[in-house]
Amino acid sequence: MGTLREWRSGGERTLAIFIKSLEGVVTTVELRNEDAVEGKLDAVDAGMNIFMTDVVMHRPDGSSLQLPHVFVRGSQIRYVHVPDHIDPVRAIQGQLNVFHRKPPKRRAKPKGKGPLPSHTVHGNPGGGRGRGRGGITGAVG
Repeated sequence: MGTLREWRSGGERTLAIFIKSLEGVVTTVELRNEDAVEGKLDAVDAGMNIFMTDVVMHRPDGSSLQLPHVFVRGSQIRYVHVPDHIDPVRAIQGQLNVFHRKPPKRRAKPKGKGPLPSHTVHGNPGGGRGRGRGGITGAVG
């Protein structure tokens, strides 16, 4: 959830990056409507939207409901419980290192049988950027 481009456009400067470090961990998320969901945090995006699996939803009246998966919108989150074995500083640094890695260099494309024929260059008949936008095509006289 959430592409690297989305994260680099501001997601790395929010608390969502810390929540992203909890991916794969069983935790509890308290919601604004007083419900709490407990389960494995599978994915987090830059908007702090959360996807969880193997969830138990605890209602304010004391009842609970088991669900295979749950999507929680980031704006509905009140609190995320961080397990004791997670070091917040290390978790954030680890996620920042992931996002600041340079992408692998792309290999050069193998060269074909030489340069393209001159008739395929932009603006020449038989190739280029299409037919244009219309208008007068020829000498005005």
